[in-house]
Order: sequence, then structure tokens, then C-alpha cells
Amino acid sequence: MKFNIKIFHYILSTFCTFLIVFLYLIQNSLLISLGIFPWLAIESIWFFVLKFDTYIDKKTINLLFSFLFLFTALLPLLELLFFGSNFFFINKQIVTLMENEVAFFVLYILLIIFFFLYFLLSLIFYFNLIKDSITIEKSTDNNISYANKFVQNFVGNMTENRKKGNIVKSLNLPEIDIKPFIPEDHNDIVKSIDEESRIEEETQYKNNENKYDESNDILNLELANEIYENEEDKNKYVEDVEEIECKNSEFSDEKYEEINNISKKEPKNIDNSELLYEKSDKFSIDQFIPESIHPHFVSNEDDIKVIEEKGRIILKTLRDFGIESKLLNYIKGPVVTRFELEIDEKINLGKLINLEKNITYNLSAEKIRILAPIPGKKAVGIEIPNEIKQIVYFTDLAKTEEFKNSNMHLPFILGKDIEGKIQVTDISKSPHLLIAGRTGSGKSVCINTLIASLVIANPPEKVRLLLIDPKRVELSLYNDLPHLLTDEIIIFPEDASAALKWLVAEMENRYAILKDNGFRSIEDFNQSMDERLPYLVLIIDEFYALMQTSQKIIEDSLIHLSAMARAVGIHLIFATQRPSAEVVTGVIKSNLPSRIAFQTFSKTDSRIILDTNGAESLLGNGDMLFSFAGLPPVRIQGAFISTNEVRELVKKISQTYKTERKAINELFADVKKEENGYNDEFLTDDPLYPQAVEIIKKERKVSASYLQRRLKIGYNRAARIVEQMEEEGIISPLIDGKKREIYI
Repeated sequence: MKFNIKIFHYILSTFCTFLIVFLYLIQNSLLISLGIFPWLAIESIWFFVLKFDTYIDKKTINLLFSFLFLFTALLPLLELLFFGSNFFFINKQIVTLMENEVAFFVLYILLIIFFFLYFLLSLIFYFNLIKDSITIEKSTDNNISYANKFVQNFVGNMTENRKKGNIVKSLNLPEIDIKPFIPEDHNDIVKSIDEESRIEEETQYKNNENKYDESNDILNLELANEIYENEEDKNKYVEDVEEIECKNSEFSDEKYEEINNISKKEPKNIDNSELLYEKSDKFSIDQFIPESIHPHFVSNEDDIKVIEEKGRIILKTLRDFGIESKLLNYIKGPVVTRFELEIDEKINLGKLINLEKNITYNLSAEKIRILAPIPGKKAVGIEIPNEIKQIVYFTDLAKTEEFKNSNMHLPFILGKDIEGKIQVTDISKSPHLLIAGRTGSGKSVCINTLIASLVIANPPEKVRLLLIDPKRVELSLYNDLPHLLTDEIIIFPEDASAALKWLVAEMENRYAILKDNGFRSIEDFNQSMDERLPYLVLIIDEFYALMQTSQKIIEDSLIHLSAMARAVGIHLIFATQRPSAEVVTGVIKSNLPSRIAFQTFSKTDSRIILDTNGAESLLGNGDMLFSFAGLPPVRIQGAFISTNEVRELVKKISQTYKTERKAINELFADVKKEENGYNDEFLTDDPLYPQAVEIIKKERKVSASYLQRRLKIGYNRAARIVEQMEEEGIISPLIDGKKREIYI
């Protein structure tokens, strides 16, 4: 059992007090002769104990003891004034010295002046306590830019202000009985390690805005620096160095196992897509997860004490402003802790929200977030940053059963919520996603985790990606990824416009396939057919650059795709670091129902992304608000994947799968010809026509999609070749969706 030093202080001070009083009672000549000095000793002892070991208001203690010190120092003069003589020998000597020695008289007067000023200042601070708090609430600095506010919040070493809970001990705080919310996987997250394995880490978080960069290397370094910054409490966390074991378990898609072999049909009129693929039985996830060594953190009793002290500060602050509240419980997440409070129903919640700055000030916190109320609860939430922030590692989450057994078509590992639960969403249900946040807030890492989630959960024949990177460096790591439709990342605006138009055409082609075969969605089609349609995911890392040159094309394509693309397995991911009204227009917002907001500079930017405030209070470095298809946003600490882990992941997948990827000009050739006003419908004799005839004669199989794959041409050209064969009587017409007959 750990000994409490406060008890020792109380026992010692009580013993000294009773000893001095006892000696006075037995008329000990030595103590009696000492006069005022024993009383000054008693007052000093209790001043130290009450000031540093209790939760009594610091201003009250200062006022009380400043009066006692002043009274005791004046005691020799007061005795002389009221009784004509001094009772104690030392007091007589003090008066005699003051009469005979000018230097001693001056020193005594200076001491009295010091105690008097101390008492006067304590009196002023005590009676102006409420007034100062109201002034803090009303003072708003509207002239300082949001960027400067952000820098000011982060530059100070917040752990210095919070060390040992000094601010808590200076307030008159009520005792509370609260219990922490402990997630089910708490024992798995918090590992008990020997003290010898602790190591010191000293890093300095650099928040100079000019040094921020969206590149993964710099963002990774800043993320690590922010998470590990805690120079005053280095011994609170440890690094548990363990090799991550790759389990060679196999993943099987239950959707495929549910297919009834008897009901399998040959697809009808599959002339409209070149992306069909054959079924594969099993797919392993663990083989692609990068092997990494990650630190783990140790929970200790001091963490709980600090959290409870912060809870008392919150209650005290609210009570000072006339809001009586009760702390129900607290929930500690990886980066923030949420305090859930119950307040009177008659209290206006707007009054509580207006106290955000006062609570932040009293907690010495960098930022707080108030939820009034918590969605789905009759409670108010106040979220404050943890002193030790934990990194949520993507590779750790990818090995969990929540991800492996999610049964999602397009799983996306978001991270962990405030309760420590793993959050995985299905892009196929989103169905389109907007990601936005200021520079350095974690947007690029989020895109990396999105791509990594999709490619480790699905082979290339199930998911194909179109990656657009106008900045040219953010997505270059994925150039060798087999899941890409193109042979390289799309970087030019004209190619990006062609990609969007191609997706619109592909969507129409897929709807024709579903109609001809009697299905309503890609899920139904893939469950019943031997040949399947892969999901298509378009990811634009920074669409701000495209909006400058191709806004109309982007918005027109988005309108077409957002309404209908989900049913045929086409999904859009738009990301930007400039969430302004000029970039995130009303058309884009209305057609991207799911949103991820990282830290923003202002409430206005937050409302542009989420239609509500909150993102301006986030901490950065992966701290996000996720709104699924218009639902209230949920706070999540985003999963972190490093640049080296991305390289390792791409290398493993590229060594496992070999796919045919088309050149950008070849894939979008038909679209670009239409843009240039060139129509090759007037071409009568296609040079590939004889080769196409030989193929169907040999393979006894004919469809536009089949010729697309064999001849590596676009759909329009392949369809015209099929029509020419029909006109020349080589194949039969397509009647009622039946297969064409080959007459040669």
C-alpha cells in the first residue's frame, strides 16, 4: 500500500502544535520567554500543510494566514498599547531594541509593512475572485487570427502548468465519487511491464506553420513528436519492444460462400464492362500486414488521480458561475478524456457552452470540446486532452477480429473512439466521402490508412482504384500497386477530368449489365454470377487544384455519380486541406454524405465540412470527427501508418499479384476523343476486325467486354466490331438477353 505524504504532514503538524501548547500550559520558561516566535512557527507549519496538501481555495488560505502573520508580528506593540507592558521577555526585548537601535526599528517596520501588503493583496484577490472570472468569460480576442490562436495554444509546455496538479490544489474543490469507464479491451491495451524496461524519450513538438508539410515523412515525425512530448513525466510511459507475429490465417468472404451453386447463371449481355473477373475462393489478410515494433503505454495510479482532480476543477468552475452539476463518470480515450456531467434541467445549455474559455483556462488545457448534450444521453460532455497521448497504430488494428470479421465489402479502419473501441466503416455504405482539414492535421495519413485498408482486405479483382494526385508526391508510393486501374497515378487535370467522365460511362455500362441480367445491385450480381464486377474507388487527394481548372466537369460528374454509382459499386473519396466555400461548394457537400473533419482554423471551416461546429477544437495529428451518411459526428483518434509501412505493404502485394493495368491515354482514349470532337463511328474497316473474327472463331465466345480484354481497346470500339459482325451475319442478334450464336 502506498503511503500518503499528506497524512504524514497532518500528523507532524498536529504533534508540533500540541507540543508547543503543552509546554505553554506547564509554564515552560523557555517558551514563555520566546514570545511571538512559537506562534509564528505554528502558523508557518499549518500554512504549508493547508496550502499544498488540501483542496481549500488558495485565496482563502492566503487571506487567513496573512492576517495571522500580521497580528502576530504586531503582538509586542499591541501588548504595550492595551496593557502598558509586555508579558513575554522577547516582546520586551523587541520593544527595547526598537527604542535604542534605529536599524532594528527600521527592520521591524519593514517586516510589518511586508505582512500588511501581503494581507492587503490577499484581501483584494479574495473579493475580486468572481469579478475576475466574469471578465475572463467576456473577454474575446476577435482581432487575433485563427492561425495565431492555434500557435499560441500549442507553443507553451502544457505539462509544466499541469505538473503535480498544482492548479487543482489551489482551488476549493468538492470531493467526488466517480468511476472510470474501462473498455472491454483495456487489459489488452495496457500492458504491465517491469520498471527496468522503461526508457526515456525526449522530443520537442514543432508547431511552426511554415514547417508543416503534407508529405508523409514530415507528418509522421510531427505526429510522433506530439504524441511523445512530455518532458516532465517521462517515466509515465514505456516502450514494450515486441516482434509482431504474422498469423497465417486465411480470410474467406462469407458472401461468396453463401452462393447457391444451383442458382448460378451465365451472365447475359455482358458487353458493357471490361472489368469482369472470375471468382476466387480465399484471401489472406495477415500476409500483407507490415511487421512493425510499436511502443505500448503503462497505466498507473497517478493518471487516475490527475483525471479526478481535473473533474473537481470542472465542477468548481461551473459552480462559480452558478451551474450546479454532478459528475457521472469519465471515459479515457487514447488522446482525450470525456467527463460526463448531469446538470439541472432548468439550466440553459448555451450558458455552459459560453464557459469553454473559462474551463480551458482553469484546466490549463490546450483545447477542450463541450458536447451539450451528448447525443443519445441525458448528460453533458466535456472532452479534455490527456497528458500522455497514445498513438493508434494501423497495423495493430488490422490484426484485430473487428477488422478481419467485419464482413464489409470495402472496410476502412478509422481508428479508435473515445471509449477505446475500434472503428471500422464500410465505404460501400457511405457511399461517398469528403475528407478535409488544415495542413498537418492528419489528412494524408488518413488517406494512406484508407488505401491500406482496402487493399489488404480485398484482392485486385475485387477492388480497383483510380488515384488522382494533383500535388504529384502524396500518392506516388502506390505506383506499383496491383489494384490500380491505370499504370501510374493520375496527376494532370485533363486526365482527372477524363477519369471522372470515364466513371460516368462505366456506371451506365454497369447499369445495362444489371438490367439485362435482372439484378438490382452489384452485391446481388456478384453473389449469383461466376464472373464478377469489381468495386471501383476514386480517390482525389487534393481536389482544390482541380477545382481551379475543371470545376464544372467535377461537379457535373459528381452529380451523376453520387445519385446512382453506389448500386453499381463505384465510390468517390474527395480530400482537401482548404475547406473553404470556394472549394467545398454546395454541390460537392450535398453529394458527399459522409464526412471526416480534421482540425480546422475556425468554426466557419468546421461548418463547411460538417455543417456544425467542433472541428476547430480538435487537437490535430489524427484527431477527427467522423459523420457517417449525415449522422451526428463521432470523435475518433485516427489510425497511424508510417511511410515505411506503406512501402512494405505495396511491396508485399505487388509481389503476390500481377494484374494488367492500362495506360492512362489508352483507358480514357474514347473519352478524350469525344472531348476533342473526334468521332470514329465513321470508320468502316477497323484494322482489328479480322483479328477479332479469328478470336471468336477460335474461342467460340463473343461479347464487347471479351473483345476489350483480348484486343485491349475501349468499349465503344469493341461494341462497333460486334455490331459489324452482326451485320455481316457472323454472329446472331442479341434477342431477349440470350447469348449470341456464332455461325462460322
